[in-house]
Parts: sequence; C-alpha cells; structure tokens
Amino acid sequence: MHGLINCSMQGFVRDSYGQRIWDKVVDEAGLDFKNFEAMLHYPDEQTEMVLCASCKVLGKQRDDLLGDLGLYLVSHENT
Repeated sequence: MHGLINCSMQGFVRDSYGQRIWDKVVDEAGLDFKNFEAMLHYPDEQTEMVLCASCKVLGKQRDDLLGDLGLYLVSHENT
C-alpha cells in the first residue's frame, strides 16, 4: 500500500484523537515503528492491521471509521 494512505490514517487518528490514541493503535497493530512515510510502500497487510487496530481502539465499525477518515481528508485544516 502506498505510504500516503497510511499517513492519512495516522494523521486522522492523531489529529482527531491525539498522540496517545495513535500510540495505542500502533501497539495494537504490532508495528515496530510509530510513523509512516508518505513516499514509501508498505505491505497491504500492515495497512489492514492499522485499520483493524484503529477500529478496536476507537470502538468504531470499519465503515464508520472509513467515513470519518474521508470527512477528515476533505475538511480538516491539516489536510
């Protein structure tokens, strides 16, 4: 998966819920790093792990989380 997708997820979680929640997502996903790089490529499985971990940590359904991510991308001041 292109890193820009993963960076978008990271930015959404951090901007919406804070660094502490992003750290929980990273731990839940089992990543050995804290930040994605936009121009790198990552295994699709890693993106799936982050998405699932985000849903679990935030207590949201997948469709709802992705909808919130889309809204963030078109309306948040950081994007």
